[in-house]
Amino acid sequence: MRMQHVLTFIGAAALSLSAAAAPGTIADSNSAKAGCDKPSQLLPGSYDRMQGDYKLEDGRTLRVTGEDRKLYVDLGDGKTELVPVSRYDFKVPAKNLRVSFDRMPAPEFVKVTPAG
Repeated sequence: MRMQHVLTFIGAAALSLSAAAAPGTIADSNSAKAGCDKPSQLLPGSYDRMQGDYKLEDGRTLRVTGEDRKLYVDLGDGKTELVPVSRYDFKVPAKNLRVSFDRMPAPEFVKVTPAG
């Protein structure tokens, strides 16, 4: 029984160290609100599940596509790279936009606002 506790502790310690060794791979959803625009990485499974068409409140359709493990958005004027900045928030630098999804890895709703 004591050996099981020791192994559990060692496993937990190893997991903590591996998490500390790779900071910033999945940003906190508050980082975008704090003005932090450091690129983040997509959550596992998000790349495929995020692709599709999303109806916006103003009637337009936002199309998300993927190519070479990067996501792109198209509002009808050509595709532009979608860069993750936090778990739910992305930026479109070429158009100075912020795109926010309601949940991951399979969002249902999206909101597009001016970046800033």
